[in-house]
Amino acid sequence: MSVKKIAGWIHIPESKFIRGLLGMLLATQVWAQPPLSFHEPLSGAKVESYSVELPITRDERRTFVVPEECREILVHAATNAAQWGSLRERSLWIKVEGDCRFAGMIEMHPREAVQDYVSGYDFYQADLRYLPVGSKCVGERMESRYCMSMGMQSADLEFILPMAAPGTEGLFPEECRLSDGAFRGWVLLDPKNGMRCREDPRAPGFRIVSVDYGDLNEDGHMDALLRLVPLGPRAGRMPMVLPLTRLEADGAFLKVENVGWP
Repeated sequence: MSVKKIAGWIHIPESKFIRGLLGMLLATQVWAQPPLSFHEPLSGAKVESYSVELPITRDERRTFVVPEECREILVHAATNAAQWGSLRERSLWIKVEGDCRFAGMIEMHPREAVQDYVSGYDFYQADLRYLPVGSKCVGERMESRYCMSMGMQSADLEFILPMAAPGTEGLFPEECRLSDGAFRGWVLLDPKNGMRCREDPRAPGFRIVSVDYGDLNEDGHMDALLRLVPLGPRAGRMPMVLPLTRLEADGAFLKVENVGWP
């Protein structure tokens, strides 16, 4: 069948047109998972892979590549290799093991889901009012099926952010927003008027270092795994994880339940 030109328009046979349209529609549904990212030891540079030398016995050292050799790293970690070396090297072991468990968590779960209401959201400019701070997974709501527990690695924003006392003035809803992935300031959880905040560069807070995606609890909904570090003079510097999901396009984010380390 030939292609005809009618009044300046190209007429495409219906079967070819339909096939082409379907192809374009299917192409728009393909979701590309960005590569995992890590912060390189010492330099702090954001990388997709890094090499690190670690002690594995009292007298033996080995250079590993993260995440390519994470399986071997976790095997050595399970045999207490992290007890060797200097204090700095033991701290490095903790970071590397955490990076590997994080990578394993992402890889062990499906990276495609039937419903995806998270990957299009800009978490680096997130509004705290849409994140689970002091709701869904605290107090009497701990039984919620959207709550989870990951021990000391789990991030709970209610305990990271400093809470303002009721009646505190100078707090506004529009200040409850991250800037380039970071927030430092005071938060008031007001049952009547909603969350209000005051930015304060001297206050504790947190910074998001990476966001990755996968169906972490395999319920058919895409989840976002935020990796963040607390900020502040007394804050620990080890990354924590905050797994989030939402069940509708404009809904609030909820913590994901039943997420396990590899």
